[in-house]
Amino acid sequence: MKSYFTFLKRNKLYTVIQLFGLSVTLGVVILLASYARTEFSVSAKKVTDEPIYALGPSDYIGMTLGTPKAFFPSVPEIKDWTAISSKFNGYANVGDDFYQVNLFAVSPNFFQFFDYKLEGCTREEVLTDDAQMILSESFARKVFGTENPVGKTVRLENKDYHVVGIMEDFGSKDVFRSVDMFVGVKFLDGKVQEMDNFGAFIPLVHLTEGSSPEAVADKLQEKYKAYWDFWANEDDEASFFKGSALYELDDIYLGQAASDAFRSGDADLVEILLIVALILLVSAIFNYINLTLAQAGKRAKEMATRRLLGESSARITLRYIRESFFMTACCFLLGCLIAYLGLPLFNDVLHADISLLPDYESIGSAILVLIVVSVICGLVPALLVSRFNMLDVLKGSFRYQNKLVLSRIFIGLQCIISTILLAVSITTYIQTDYLINMPTGYNTKDLMQVPTGRISYDSEKRDIVRKRLETLPEVEKIGVLGNGSPINCGFNGVHNEGEQTNSSALWLSRMDSVAFQLFGFKIKEKFSDPLPGQVWLTSSGKEYYQLSQDHPGIGGSSEKPDYVSCGILEDFRMGTAIRQPEENSYNAIQYIEPDAPWSSYLLVKTHGDHDVILNKVRAICSQAAKEITGVPMDLEIEYLDDVLYDGLRKKLDFMKLIIGFMLVSLLISGMGLFGMSVYYSDQQRKSIALHRIMGSEISQAVVNLSRPFLITSAVAIVVAIPISVKLMEYYLDGFCYRIDFPWWILGVTAVLVVVITMICVLSQIIHRAMANPVEAIKAE
Repeated sequence: MKSYFTFLKRNKLYTVIQLFGLSVTLGVVILLASYARTEFSVSAKKVTDEPIYALGPSDYIGMTLGTPKAFFPSVPEIKDWTAISSKFNGYANVGDDFYQVNLFAVSPNFFQFFDYKLEGCTREEVLTDDAQMILSESFARKVFGTENPVGKTVRLENKDYHVVGIMEDFGSKDVFRSVDMFVGVKFLDGKVQEMDNFGAFIPLVHLTEGSSPEAVADKLQEKYKAYWDFWANEDDEASFFKGSALYELDDIYLGQAASDAFRSGDADLVEILLIVALILLVSAIFNYINLTLAQAGKRAKEMATRRLLGESSARITLRYIRESFFMTACCFLLGCLIAYLGLPLFNDVLHADISLLPDYESIGSAILVLIVVSVICGLVPALLVSRFNMLDVLKGSFRYQNKLVLSRIFIGLQCIISTILLAVSITTYIQTDYLINMPTGYNTKDLMQVPTGRISYDSEKRDIVRKRLETLPEVEKIGVLGNGSPINCGFNGVHNEGEQTNSSALWLSRMDSVAFQLFGFKIKEKFSDPLPGQVWLTSSGKEYYQLSQDHPGIGGSSEKPDYVSCGILEDFRMGTAIRQPEENSYNAIQYIEPDAPWSSYLLVKTHGDHDVILNKVRAICSQAAKEITGVPMDLEIEYLDDVLYDGLRKKLDFMKLIIGFMLVSLLISGMGLFGMSVYYSDQQRKSIALHRIMGSEISQAVVNLSRPFLITSAVAIVVAIPISVKLMEYYLDGFCYRIDFPWWILGVTAVLVVVITMICVLSQIIHRAMANPVEAIKAE
């Protein structure tokens, strides 16, 4: 290894490029691999290895409160069950202090299914009393500090609960979302109906040995259909209550079905990031091999001498692999440091809690990767060196004229990777910018929604909040929203006479005339003056329901329609920019009176600094809530523009990651090209000098030297373009609202890759071409 250290010392540029390129890449790969490991390991701490299944229809998790008692006794394959509900959060107080809390209502045997650490009670006898409560470690510490909370009293919804135990917090690898407290399932009495409120109650079951989850789901589906006349088969796309499914708990986090009780990940994002990590690693390996090949001629004499002294070709190969392993191991250690330093940034962008603590599996995987990379990076140069003639090398008659065949291949592959990442990065940026700035079809500027339904649905109590908000000089107008703005409105089925199930649906935002004016909807066609309960639709809804002034009814029967339309609005968008509209669903605005019962929000038009106004509004609402309910609630008050932006947060994070990886790829590729140009121009300096002496111009020498790199880049671009097109189409197809395919990006990408190549290559080539040819001949 001494000769290798001497070689690295004499070739500092080679050493720096290798260390930097491979270290940065390995640091990114370590972070992405750790993220994937964290995501794939999310599950639940079960008492046994026996699978646990959550019940639900075919597209979401959760059933009704009475589902287990009504159906499970007649399904012998269900061995036992427990249940959770996460639908009811609120405020708890200890003494004079109030806390906003989220909670699980669970069956008494919940802790016999799951092996979470309990203190102060046994898992066999817990939450058997309606007034018992278990706190999470973090909430207990927040409320009681170092004092033992067991035996203390917590008041929740005007009822006193006795703390009987403390449970460890759910962590980053737990499928359950974080909660502050657990209460018994009887907490749901009076809040949900036994056989209604679908999704509010999640049964969790063990099956008997050998039972098929699919068969049990089919059996339950038949029972649901027999009990609920509106329940349909899974393949009935028009129905909203259909099918039956058993979701294995370990698969829920990265699955398609969702529930408020469980955390959810993005399986597609994890897979994409793993692919990107692999691409970056391959690019760094190409860079390593390429630069090592370029340096092979400088070590030819050393290796020839070793061969003449009796060292076999196999030992020479092992020497290269050993040296490669040393370099890769050093880069891995530097990569670990880079990963540690970059961990906060990755956690922030991915909204994750990535763990870098190694386990036996990750250590084994790291060693395997090191060995594979070392063998690949050492084997290729060793095979090339074995082709040298030893006597020619030692006599000095050897001239290593690197034809750059392998180098061109590796440079081309790096250019392909960089071209693809560059094209996809620009596409993600343009598409994300389009979504951010895409018109909604209504006004959102300076509009704030205040969830007064959290305080009270009573219109008189809502008016208390309204009147106090009107005293603020920054407030211009206030309207009423029945069920939220068009961004977060409800979804109502439309039932036609003679049909058993809903055949269509309306995305329905309910609002009074003031809110309608604040949103600034444009009326396209007016059938009549709006009356309470009547709806405005867009052109697509008019066409589907065949609406006109003479036939304004929607659904139901001609004598008694479900809804009556008062006119047609110009197109507007419901939900965020990434919402995928369901088939046969149409946007609608329903007119309500300002004092309409069960209205959930106030829509507030303001002017001035948003942060200052938000603080004032929150303070007023908190004080009003304390006077009305006794609890100083901290309401989730938001400006609509912020809601729209938050809906795109995942897409923004994905864009940042792709652009970051593109920059890393370009940096690695650029450094490799720069290093190659240094060594290539060094090999060609005698040829350059002779051509200069014979009268060639500097520009001609530059063109001749740069031609191989330009040709390689051009070929790489030609290969990369169809791959880029496929990936760009795949990315854009995931959006309901998308830009037209940006063909111009391919041209811009090609130009950028050529420009980057020339910048990296020309500096050294021009330097060699402008050097004194006589000095170059003397050096030779």
